[in-house]
Amino acid sequence: MTRVDRTYPIRANIANIAMEKSASEAAEVPDSDSSPVALEPPNAAHQSDRNSSRWRIGWLVPTQMVVLLTSGTLLAVGHHLYYNSLAGQPVGKTSQQWATRFGTAFTFLVKACLVSAVSTAYIQHIWVMFRQKSMSISALDATFSATTDPFSFLSIEMLKRVKIGALLALLTWTIPLATIVPPSTLFVIPAVAPEVLNLPVKAPNFTAAETFVNFNFHHTPGQGSRQPVDTANYQKPIAQLSRLASIALIGGDIVSIESPAPNATYTLQFFGPSVQCDTANSTTMDILSLRMGYPLSASSVTEALAYTAVLNNQEQLLVGWTETVNGTQIHGVLCELYNTSYTVHFNFTNTLQTVDLLDRTIINPTAISGSTYVIVRDITAPVNTTQFDKSTSPVFQTYSYLGLLTAFANVIVGNLSIAVDATDSTTSVLNTKLGFGPDLNTLASEQPRSILFPNLTIQAGLEEMWFNFTMSLFGADGNVTKYNESTTVTSDIIQNIFQYNTLDLFLAYFFSVLVTTFATLVGIRALYINRVSYAANFSSILRTTRNPNLDQIVRNTASTELDTKCNCMGAKPLPKSLKGKQLKFGIPNGSGHASFDVVEEGQDGAQEDGVQYIRGITECPGSGHQAP
Repeated sequence: MTRVDRTYPIRANIANIAMEKSASEAAEVPDSDSSPVALEPPNAAHQSDRNSSRWRIGWLVPTQMVVLLTSGTLLAVGHHLYYNSLAGQPVGKTSQQWATRFGTAFTFLVKACLVSAVSTAYIQHIWVMFRQKSMSISALDATFSATTDPFSFLSIEMLKRVKIGALLALLTWTIPLATIVPPSTLFVIPAVAPEVLNLPVKAPNFTAAETFVNFNFHHTPGQGSRQPVDTANYQKPIAQLSRLASIALIGGDIVSIESPAPNATYTLQFFGPSVQCDTANSTTMDILSLRMGYPLSASSVTEALAYTAVLNNQEQLLVGWTETVNGTQIHGVLCELYNTSYTVHFNFTNTLQTVDLLDRTIINPTAISGSTYVIVRDITAPVNTTQFDKSTSPVFQTYSYLGLLTAFANVIVGNLSIAVDATDSTTSVLNTKLGFGPDLNTLASEQPRSILFPNLTIQAGLEEMWFNFTMSLFGADGNVTKYNESTTVTSDIIQNIFQYNTLDLFLAYFFSVLVTTFATLVGIRALYINRVSYAANFSSILRTTRNPNLDQIVRNTASTELDTKCNCMGAKPLPKSLKGKQLKFGIPNGSGHASFDVVEEGQDGAQEDGVQYIRGITECPGSGHQAP
């Protein structure tokens, strides 16, 4: 099989190509003094084109810088507004992952806009430097790549000759570092977050008297013209109510109430019973004196009572006690039931329960019509019916108040007699707060006994204990309580919420926008000086390197085959002999367009930045090395 040679002639001999240049293309310009390389209108040979081809600044580059700066600023403000809208919100309403993603997106867009604005300004500025100062090719490389290659900052020449440009290039690297901060300014912390709910809460069912007391119900059916009769005989409070009164009064506080939600607070307005205690009048004092054995006789001095309490006519609580100060004095209070409007605030924080009375308005006394309640039913009622209608009259409902008063009084009523060697007690009052107050403390058999409540009088203590007992009904079980309709409950639950550090985000974006504004102003100044706008793309390089002198120095510096290969392909590394060649951007003498040209020290001509500008283009022979 015949082997086909597929080697394509892609190589070119740079030296031979260079030798094919015509002498006219390489003609030298006369060696005479002229101004340094500067971007200025063409010489006299081109004056005819001056009026028809004026330099002007394109609208694209300045618009690009301003739009990028404005967009970055607006995106930074949008980032702040977004995070501010999440601050204090529960994490569940907005996913933490998506909040972080949106925040990162804002940061990326801000960084992209600001860095692009600085990069555009940097490009405009370095072209000013190219026109004002000559630079080595290696420094030019570093200048062009400073925004993409951090190793460019190792070029000392670049740092010296393009100081502000080096600063702008450095900003393109540091602005992204500043944008590391903003995404982390939104974070999650556990916090107490209030949540308003409509929940049913437990409350005493005062309208259902049979849930507080025991009745003996009897129904007499109608016969002939006789109407049926329902009879309810009041017996006593239910055992649960009596037990609750003992716990509340002896414990000295409100029993535990079920919270409708974690860390809940709510306010209830309801009607219920209250007791109002006043100093006993003369009639009441006579009753108490007789019960306590006063006035004393010689034979009854050791049998006199130091304390007595009685429930009079099932409606009034009478309490009397003695005080020995300059003789024996009898004191007494009378407590009566009232229908009352309560406004109470309940607060549950972890395991701590607080019940605060906001308002208590006395409406009217509660009149109990004996212990028997009779209902005469309609003649048309079914014969032998056993149903007792317990909700047709508010009078029947007052028996629930009577049951509460009886259960309360069961702890208070009784006697305390001071014998010669002991205290004879038929009451539990000494185990309540009253027993540790100033009025009854000395009556206890164990002495000395601390006075825990020095300012608690019997009158105030009875009213306080009644309030505790009434509020304890909210924690009772069974039929004593019922669930009210929906109540507005504020539940303080521990949940994760977003926390936003505004200052950190502001500082990070503020300095980023500030330095970008500075860079943009530098870029606008460069546009004013250049009178045109530039880019660092291929077309700009192509149009600013049309100079035979550049071809000549490339040929002359290819001293080795490796240099020739690198020069031919534009590859790295840059030959050492080429690195130090000084170039400057301007309009070379004898040229009708602007380009980079060689400036070498020691050549004839004016000095520029320590080197001399080469006037004219000298024809140089090829290097003799073949390109690959």
